[in-house]
Amino acid sequence: MKKKILVDPAVRMPFVTSNGVHLLIYSYPDPNMSSGRWDAKIIGYDFNDIRTNVYLRDVIALIKGISELEDSDEDIRKSAMSYFEEDTAKLINALGCTADDLQRLRTSILNSRERVFQQKPV
Repeated sequence: MKKKILVDPAVRMPFVTSNGVHLLIYSYPDPNMSSGRWDAKIIGYDFNDIRTNVYLRDVIALIKGISELEDSDEDIRKSAMSYFEEDTAKLINALGCTADDLQRLRTSILNSRERVFQQKPV
């Protein structure tokens, strides 16, 4: 039996604010594990559950678990988008950045999620 080789579909995008703060946007599909054990192996990916984290450089998580922005249920999608907008606004405000940075960050996060989705096997 031929061994299945999985390609890591994660997308890592650097982002620099106008005042020089370096962020990393990391988007990935939720991995399907072979079991619930700590040493389980990844056997596939759930492209219907894309997650995004935003890190300061690539060390400190500033926003974790952005998800459900593409959910088929409109109420869930609206709620997730509300949290997304609130979290990104708080982050940009805390970093002392501009409204342009906020818009660029939101666009970059959505683009990274789209790039993950484009890697979905057919």
